[in-house]
Amino acid sequence: MRYPKSARGFTLVELLVASLVFAVTIAGALSVWAAATTSIVRTSEEVICAQLARTDIEKAKATGFDNLSTGALSGGTGTYTGTTTNSTYVSEFYTQAGAFVSYGTSLLSAPPSSAYYKLVRVTSDTNVAKGAGTSYKVTTESTRTIVTTVARVSDNTVMYTMGTVLVKAGI
Repeated sequence: MRYPKSARGFTLVELLVASLVFAVTIAGALSVWAAATTSIVRTSEEVICAQLARTDIEKAKATGFDNLSTGALSGGTGTYTGTTTNSTYVSEFYTQAGAFVSYGTSLLSAPPSSAYYKLVRVTSDTNVAKGAGTSYKVTTESTRTIVTTVARVSDNTVMYTMGTVLVKAGI
């Protein structure tokens, strides 16, 4: 028995072509979705790192020009690497959400298992008064440059760097 042309189904070739078009469309959509998800995660990390760096810079400003720790003098520039909280702490560790975990006592301190980010601040002082040995004092002519760097702990990728310059009169 013959079926009328309008009652026939799809041929195998038509089904294969339709399946190929559908597969290419889905693959493209999944590719766009994966790229968008990666971009969202990266943006979220950058926002958290920027907040951590900004908070650290603001803590340094609040501590004040004269109250920030001094480090060692070398070649006319004093350099201090550490936190505002305690001069024995060199770095700070944070979770992926930006919550504080702990301090590191050296740049090589092993991070806690819950740490996702590591924050390090370096203060460079110029136009300082030389003290005994490598010690120095900041003066009214000194400039204190503060640079805060936030890195991802897993691969040590620098995620965000922020800096500011402090002078005695705040100008």
